[in-house]
Amino acid sequence: MITTNDALESFPADDVQARFDDYCQKLTADFDFGKVSVMQTVGKVRGRPAEAGAVMRMGLDVAGADGESDKSEQAIVREAAFTVGLDPAAFGL
Repeated sequence: MITTNDALESFPADDVQARFDDYCQKLTADFDFGKVSVMQTVGKVRGRPAEAGAVMRMGLDVAGADGESDKSEQAIVREAAFTVGLDPAAFGL
């Protein structure tokens, strides 16, 4: 997913993979702490619509990576939309 995502093509795949793995480890070790860390990073694109939209598309891709997006995954992506200052409804949430 990382190497084929258009929103990530301008970033080194190894760096993106390392960051993704780090956030996954944080979420696995302590979900609440990991979520705070992720949302702080996501929030850095607030006020930059193009980047915020890319974050949302990536979040939706991750949520649906197993073929479906359940309510808990959708809730996290919805929270990310508010964090970046976008309307969740624009993304079907």
